Amino acid sequence: IAINDSTGGKLPEKAEAAVEDYTEVARLMEEDPGGSEGTFDYPNVFVRRALAEEEIAYGRRDQKQWEAAVKDYTKAIDIWRSRPVSETGLGVNPLVLNFRGNALS
Repeated sequence: IAINDSTGGKLPEKAEAAVEDYTEVARLMEEDPGGSEGTFDYPNVFVRRALAEEEIAYGRRDQKQWEAAVKDYTKAIDIWRSRPVSETGLGVNPLVLNFRGNALS
């Protein structure tokens, strides 16, 4: 909230623009015939969008944005869990499990 105040209250607006951008990135990756969905970056798009949704939730005190963030964190976790570790190299990012836990609390 202090960061939002220091930006003149513009942080939720900037985060909303970021959510729109990440939504478009996810759409483009899903339509990519080359298989962008199979990359490690694909689940990260949902993590980044969730972080932006958290900013909106803080700035606007909007419970729906917390729910959207949890949904995006869960999608990223489910994608990572659905793949063999050797395919992505890392498996589930433990920080994302923490982020989702914080958004749920």
